[in-house]
Amino acid sequence: MPKGRSGACCVLLAAIVLVLRPASLANGAEVLDSRPDIRTGSWVLAFMEGTLCEACESVVPWIHRGQDAFPEFRYVLSYPSPIPAGLQEEAQAAGLYADDRAILGRDLGVEEAPTILVFSSGRSIARLDWPFAEADLLRTLATASILNETLRTPSVLVGGLAPAFTAVDPGGTTVSSEHLGLPLLLVFLSPECPSCWGALDQLATIRADVEIAVLLIADSRGLVPAQEARVRELASTHPDVSWLVLQDLETLSAFGVTRSPTYFAIDWQGVICSAHEGIVFEADIDSMVDGLLFDQSEPQ
Repeated sequence: MPKGRSGACCVLLAAIVLVLRPASLANGAEVLDSRPDIRTGSWVLAFMEGTLCEACESVVPWIHRGQDAFPEFRYVLSYPSPIPAGLQEEAQAAGLYADDRAILGRDLGVEEAPTILVFSSGRSIARLDWPFAEADLLRTLATASILNETLRTPSVLVGGLAPAFTAVDPGGTTVSSEHLGLPLLLVFLSPECPSCWGALDQLATIRADVEIAVLLIADSRGLVPAQEARVRELASTHPDVSWLVLQDLETLSAFGVTRSPTYFAIDWQGVICSAHEGIVFEADIDSMVDGLLFDQSEPQ
């Protein structure tokens, strides 16, 4: 592949992007007036039914005991609105969220109540579907707590060498990361994410002395014909970008990628200077590139 800006595709967890603004109740419980922002922090979301759900009622005290045992998680009880009367006292320190028309639950694949999902930095790390017992919940939280401590995220890679990887260019040739130019803006992108394709327009604003590689995430079958056509179109309008297809889940794990797009700024020495998960504005791109090039010169 000629030296140039490379491209890659990444897909994973769809992010919940709204801001969390809790309102404290008289007894200390919180009612969230927007979705929990699971992109950061550790969360236990319990999806409940509002009325006539004995199983849900039994789970509420289990959640409270889980809070006592594993306080590193933020706990939220999600009910189809409105939140049942009198629940504030039972919920105690857990947050309460009125999931209007169960949209949040459907977005996260919840089909019945009670269901419990555990997230860490936007990653789904555990799930419990009814029926389950309190002991099952506590074991799940214990396992999730361990995973939470060891989970690799893009931000923890900053300051270290970028992991090596291989991908395939549109012509079917295998390309190694060591053959990509530096400094490098590496973009993981899912071709299944419609809004992510539009984010690539900002690549045209990046200064010419920064290489760009876009990694398009695909399964073992590669891209579908419509996606291949899209890549060819983009390659014609962004000829300096290296467009690559990534079919290796181990690379996603090595970079801690779970959201599309995810950006990494890699300097002349192959060190990751910054990482960003999700759609960026032009100012964000400028900041990443400025930090990448600040007080740096190409090694001799």
